[in-house]
Amino acid sequence: MNFIDDPKSEGTIYISFGSFAKMESLPEYLKQAFLKTFLAFPNHKILWKYDGGRIAGLPSNVKTLAWFPQQDILGIHRFLKIFIFLNLCSLKSTHLFSVSAHPKTKAFVSHGGNGGYQEAIYCAVPLVMIPIFAEQNYNAILAESKEIAKVLNIETMNQQDLETALHDILTIPK
Repeated sequence: MNFIDDPKSEGTIYISFGSFAKMESLPEYLKQAFLKTFLAFPNHKILWKYDGGRIAGLPSNVKTLAWFPQQDILGIHRFLKIFIFLNLCSLKSTHLFSVSAHPKTKAFVSHGGNGGYQEAIYCAVPLVMIPIFAEQNYNAILAESKEIAKVLNIETMNQQDLETALHDILTIPK
């Protein structure tokens, strides 16, 4: 977590489209929209779940990995201990663990799947949602109606749309 602990950083923007929607398979114009948007937020650290190899022109405030500890980044374990039951039937073996959460996460860009959506709500992390399929459109409509998300259409969005949505999430308190 040293990357996002930079005291000069204004916060962290986390980008993940879950385990099914692969960012590396997006059309090139959308990848470029993300890269150009990152340039507009030089004072933020950006964690981008991306498994497509090296990206030319990646800004120094952006870190890409195939996997991030999403619950830690969003803060789901903040002030919380979780029981893990190894044997759910007999409840004989129980382990208690705690993970430090990161308080600098300011925005989550997501496809709006149930897992990440619920984690973001629980942790009070505002969303930029770009639904692709399944329950994601419903989640996006609901989140936008509750003013906890800005929603973009993946078929029509561009760099300016993404930049504006992120700017609004980061600067307009809700």
